[in-house]
Amino acid sequence: TPFIIADKTDALEDTRLKYRYLDLRRPVMQENLITRHKITKSMRNYLDNLDFIEIETPLLTKATPEGARDYLVPSRINTGKFYALPQSPQLFKQLLMISGLERYYQIARCFRDEDLRSDRQPDFTQLDIETSFMSESEIMDLVEGLFLNILKDVKGYDLKLPLRKFTYKEVMDTYGSDKPDTRLGFELQDVSEIFANNNSDLLRDIATNATFKAIVGKGLASDLSRKDIDALTLEVKKNGGSFLTFGKVSDNTFTGALTKLVSKEEESELFSKLNLEENDIVFLSAHLSWEKVCKAMGALRNELARRFVSVDKSDYDMLWVVDFPLFE
Repeated sequence: TPFIIADKTDALEDTRLKYRYLDLRRPVMQENLITRHKITKSMRNYLDNLDFIEIETPLLTKATPEGARDYLVPSRINTGKFYALPQSPQLFKQLLMISGLERYYQIARCFRDEDLRSDRQPDFTQLDIETSFMSESEIMDLVEGLFLNILKDVKGYDLKLPLRKFTYKEVMDTYGSDKPDTRLGFELQDVSEIFANNNSDLLRDIATNATFKAIVGKGLASDLSRKDIDALTLEVKKNGGSFLTFGKVSDNTFTGALTKLVSKEEESELFSKLNLEENDIVFLSAHLSWEKVCKAMGALRNELARRFVSVDKSDYDMLWVVDFPLFE
């Protein structure tokens, strides 16, 4: 055969696609399709037991205002006119609600003509649930039960309910992301009060009004070279941060760039607030925009975790994030 039919293959993607019928013989590929089948089966069983009905909606439809461009299909009968492929069955869901079908779901095919990203394809499938006269907490209970069933049926995993709930502000403040993995450590800590009256050349102009965020790498000072820190600084700037500075703890004092920015009093307060010990490293950044410094330090957190944290992939870290900003 053109390549070995096994879970691990070094075949180029072009070769795999050319011989797709062989590629799909690989156990890992078949397992993906079987897992998807189990997920949709579990969804259907759960929602059916709650008196939801599954309804299929048209794929050739009128264009409606959505978040991306529509894919268009020319109409053979009406020259010069086009159907649009739906980005989601939104209009049909509303129509069904008004029609009195108040518990409906669809495992819907969605089409969006937009730039590719790692989490978005031109066409994808989503579970759409529409229901009338339910409160926010009832919807959340419904979805928690759905995930409980899927994980039990597909993975044999017992999800602990209720899931934790965080506000948008809480997760941005602590994790620098609105979709955080709370297993990673390296939480963001606010040290704005300590630097409010800082007079260093770098911080003097922003100190009073900026948000200062710190991340502590426990026992990592000796593991990070100057080259590593330069790469981490680049990651922060790439994600909207204005700067990144650091201090390594040695003999109860800082070494590194942070020494030029902090007074003895500020150093003492940092040691106390961040519970610093020998061989720890502190990363510090600040910005006049609270959101920008949170996102930049969130990117740093993820990069540190990628290097130093091994997460158990058989475990799940599920949570709710609520109270997102309505406008920005």
